[in-house]
Amino acid sequence: YLQVISFTGTDVTIKLQSSADDDATDTYADVTGGGFTQVTSGPASERIATSASLEIERYLRVVTTTSGGFTELSFVVVACVNLTETAF
Repeated sequence: YLQVISFTGTDVTIKLQSSADDDATDTYADVTGGGFTQVTSGPASERIATSASLEIERYLRVVTTTSGGFTELSFVVVACVNLTETAF
């Protein structure tokens, strides 16, 4: 879940990355399906879901990228990880 509280700028992309050992020997990599839609204004919200069978590594982080720049961004990301494969 992504909740953008406020945003000033052109654009920002927010995505999830995971690593088995917090970047010691296993570098962080993008979570498949873990990228939110590019934000160009706020407030905004979005819910995404990855594959139910996707394995998420132990360490999870949120990163931002921008092509046009931004000066202010306030946001919250909540990740819910099922410890076993779940069928919906």
